[in-house]
Amino acid sequence: VSTAMAGTYTVTASNSSSGCSATGTTNVTVNTLGIVAANNSPACVGGTVSLGSVPSGTATPVSYSWSGPGGYTSTDRYPSPITGVSTSDAGTYTVTVNATGSGCTASATTIVTVNTIAVGPTNSSPACVGGTVNLSVNESGSAPGVTYAWSGPVSFTSTNANPVLSSVSTAMAGTYTVTASNSSSGCSVTGTTNV
Repeated sequence: VSTAMAGTYTVTASNSSSGCSATGTTNVTVNTLGIVAANNSPACVGGTVSLGSVPSGTATPVSYSWSGPGGYTSTDRYPSPITGVSTSDAGTYTVTVNATGSGCTASATTIVTVNTIAVGPTNSSPACVGGTVNLSVNESGSAPGVTYAWSGPVSFTSTNANPVLSSVSTAMAGTYTVTASNSSSGCSVTGTTNV
């Protein structure tokens, strides 16, 4: 059935030999029900993911049922946020909405992305005064478009992934810190290396 088939149906019963005829009507209602699922990912490992659904149509939703990776379930339209997410929480989440008494049910899916990021900073020291030291971020993980922020002795800063210290002096010895981050994925991590 479609919504175009809703309306009044008429039946006429007749018997030519008796001359009897009777007419009656019945109204057919055709409900509609749709559902859209969404989430706020990408998120980084350890972050939070929120799921939600938006129903539509003429039928009134009565119940919701979510399912997802790792045996995830919920009966809320807007489930409680998934906190401390891991890569095992990534995947497809399905929500099914029922409108009891209307004959309607609808389902939708949403894909959750959980990114990872790590750094293992290193450097090419020891070096002699006047020499050069190469810093390396050694970033890994699935978070795309990562930006970098280095800091260190003598007010050193850099936004390069692998900056170079030129004409080094003893004042430039010490701990160098790098933070790799990606605002769109929620990922950020910090590491250090000693020169």
